[in-house]
Amino acid sequence: MTRIEGRTKDAPTPAAPYSQSARVASLVSVAGQVGIVPETGQLVSADLGEQPGQAFSNVAAALAASGATLDDAIRVDVHLADLGDLAAMNARCAEIFAAFYPTRTTVGASLAAGARVEVTVLAGREGA
Repeated sequence: MTRIEGRTKDAPTPAAPYSQSARVASLVSVAGQVGIVPETGQLVSADLGEQPGQAFSNVAAALAASGATLDDAIRVDVHLADLGDLAAMNARCAEIFAAFYPTRTTVGASLAAGARVEVTVLAGREGA
């Protein structure tokens, strides 16, 4: 199968050797995205309030670079610096995704650069 890399200036430039997104057949995988504003390279804020929205904006941009959208998400992995933020993250995911929701795994993790949340998405496009 052919792998196609997705790259966009609308999501943060990878800081290591990985792609923002990659497509194989109808599947699109997006690398973990945090709440970094692509234009500044800085976190949108230090608290959880705005970070999920920016992280999902970055995910959406990386998905678009591979021909998909958040509506195509079939799996979401969420890494939280503090599992006490789970209720707030659940509320944010309910705003972003419509039922039927993608599957999701949420874990506690030590995140880089003051990030409170990191989001990874797997999406599928029928007929792609």
